[in-house]
Amino acid sequence: MASLNPWGKLDEVQNERLMARRKTRKRITFIAISFIILVSIIVGAVVGGVSHNNNKSSQQNDNVLSISSTIRAVCNLILYPDSCISSLSPYAAKFNALKPQDIYKMSVLVALNELFGASDNFFKSETFKNINNLNINKKH
Repeated sequence: MASLNPWGKLDEVQNERLMARRKTRKRITFIAISFIILVSIIVGAVVGGVSHNNNKSSQQNDNVLSISSTIRAVCNLILYPDSCISSLSPYAAKFNALKPQDIYKMSVLVALNELFGASDNFFKSETFKNINNLNINKKH
């Protein structure tokens, strides 16, 4: 927009200076706003990273609590909850987080270990030796 001098004539030099100042102000405003946004993003990233690292240590403690509470919640639904908790707890220490599939896998592992232990005890027992001797005597 051209400026008028006191005599009513357009001053082109003054008009060019005015337009240059406006452009410069727009550029400075744009750079300042961009700088403020950049600084806020950097500060937000640093604060978020620091708080994430602080939460990691507390999250590990919370994770242990959540694993034990998950096991308790599942074991409270069955007939012998104390036995369930004591048998699943050693396996839960190996997991960082528990999903229902993990609890199912742990229960299958516990059942298999108990079956293997029971079969070993049975084959080592006197009852099995007596049954085995009876079968051997019947064949001869």
